[in-house]
Order: sequence, then structure tokens, then C-alpha cells
Amino acid sequence: MSPGVPTSAPETDERRAAVMAELDLIVDPCSRTIGHPLGIRQMGMVERVEVTGGAVAVTLLPTFPACIFLGFFEAEVERRLKTLPWCESVAVKFCPASQSWDESRLSPGAHAALNRPSRSERAGMVGETLR
Repeated sequence: MSPGVPTSAPETDERRAAVMAELDLIVDPCSRTIGHPLGIRQMGMVERVEVTGGAVAVTLLPTFPACIFLGFFEAEVERRLKTLPWCESVAVKFCPASQSWDESRLSPGAHAALNRPSRSERAGMVGETLR
């Protein structure tokens, strides 16, 4: 199947799930450095994933616009996704610097691993301290 040929909806869903599972395995180097290795999905860095036939396009939002690991992320996404038997091409893009990452993008598991309450949990804490 050529990269530009659409697949059926169930097949596309299966392929998207396979892509997401692979992205889960890519650990953010900064989180590893602080002793809490978290995948780029847990970190909320995966902005968009498109699967069309054998072509995959991934858009990432790094935690910092001048992140020194952009090349690592690009290479690792390409390397991992190309192990999928149906994947013929991978395109990795990064969000513009005007779009910023913040902790609200962290998954609940990431908040727990980092021992940081989510924004909604912090709002509840403020309400509790005011009572």
C-alpha cells in the first residue's frame, strides 16, 4: 500500500493505536534525568498523529521551545515507528515556538509520578485552605 492511500477506518484505528503504543515507549530525557522517566505521551508532548495508509505524521510540542533534545525526539520517533511492519514513511514536525507547553498537558499518571497535583487538584487545595 502506498503512503498516500487511505486505509479503512478500523485498520486506521489499529495503526493509530500501534503508533501511540510506540510513542509511549519514548522517554523524555529530562524526566529520566530527574529520576522520573516518563514517555512523551505521558508528558503531553504528542500534539497530533495522522495515519494515512503507510504514512505517519507526528507533531510534537516540546516542553521548552529551545529544547536541546529535538533531534533525539525526531530520530527516536522515526526509528520506533519504522519498526511497524506497515509503516513506510514517518514525518516528524514540532509545534511553533509561539505554542507553549505547560503542566496541564501532563497525564494523571505523570502528575502522580512527579508528585505534582494537577491544576484542578491545586484549585481544590486552595479552596480547602480558605475554609
